[in-house]
Amino acid sequence: MTGTHAPAQLPFVPRPLKAELFSSWLLRVAAENHVSVYELISGFTSVYPSAPPPCSFDRAIDRDFLRAFSQFSRVHFLTLNALDLDARLQRSGRAVLLRFPSSSKPSPRRCDLRAGYAFCPLCIAQDSIIHVRWDWCFAGLIRCSVHDALLQLGCQVCQEPDPLIFGATQTMPSHACRSCGTDLTLRTGRSKQALAENITAIDQAYRAALMSVEPNSALLGQVSDEQFQSLVDDLLELLAREKCRQQLRHSKRQQKSSISDQPRLAGIVDLILNAIPATDPQTRSNRHRRSLKLWTKILSSIRENDEVTLKRSARSWPVAVRARFDHARTHHERNKLRGRTDPLSTGSPGFKCCSHQEIRDLSAVKPVSN
Repeated sequence: MTGTHAPAQLPFVPRPLKAELFSSWLLRVAAENHVSVYELISGFTSVYPSAPPPCSFDRAIDRDFLRAFSQFSRVHFLTLNALDLDARLQRSGRAVLLRFPSSSKPSPRRCDLRAGYAFCPLCIAQDSIIHVRWDWCFAGLIRCSVHDALLQLGCQVCQEPDPLIFGATQTMPSHACRSCGTDLTLRTGRSKQALAENITAIDQAYRAALMSVEPNSALLGQVSDEQFQSLVDDLLELLAREKCRQQLRHSKRQQKSSISDQPRLAGIVDLILNAIPATDPQTRSNRHRRSLKLWTKILSSIRENDEVTLKRSARSWPVAVRARFDHARTHHERNKLRGRTDPLSTGSPGFKCCSHQEIRDLSAVKPVSN
């Protein structure tokens, strides 16, 4: 299939899986027809020039594109629309998704239009059809909902951020990394070990918030699902921006490594856990001190415009976390004021301060002491 020789309808189309991303299905369609996703989309646009590719293959997919692709693939529009994250979740547009490294050249897999993903080695080993599940693309979800194992971000050997091989339906599923051939089902020590209870609790609460279900009240009291999702997503977005800025400072050689970073929940877990009210005075004091230290570290490392954005976003956070943030911000502002030098104590520019008073008679040779 080429841009000038594309059929009006695809000859081979695998059935979409309910739990997979639309971009995952596109990869399987391309593999079934022995072309790349880039060639598949080029062929599609040559047949349907009035339906250009959307800005994203996974979230808020253009409906005109879906209708045209429904005709191209002979799959019902509603079936394809159900793969859109916006159709699955009420507030998917607010959630932070994983991203692939940026590239100046078009990717054969069109990584520029796809969400990044992590994957569960156990799921890959058990699935008869390799695909990317919809909840693997969220930066705030780090555990597998089926096996309770830590999701793996890219190949652990070659750091390939898009390692899965999507084969034709009739072929046996390949578990090898498409870049180096490493068996992706081999679980590392991090994958096998049970996740810490507190990280699992935050992961479960965020997953529930995505599904518009209020998190457990034992976590932060009566908190709405929207408040909890706003908290996690705001902090993830902040961490993602800081990560991108760090990458821009690196050399081009260093940028070749994966920057499709999946921000870990470790720091966010600490901020949430240290905001939980405690009846024990010592525990309450320790949490308050730890929370102040964490927030101060964050506020000291971000730019001023990010701090203003964070202050505005904090209005929609859970009350307990917002109170800790406001206290830390007040403390941070007070420290900045203290750090400013008093101009009276240092003198004015261009003048030298004297440690003792001295009166000079300009008409005399020797100074006259007071």
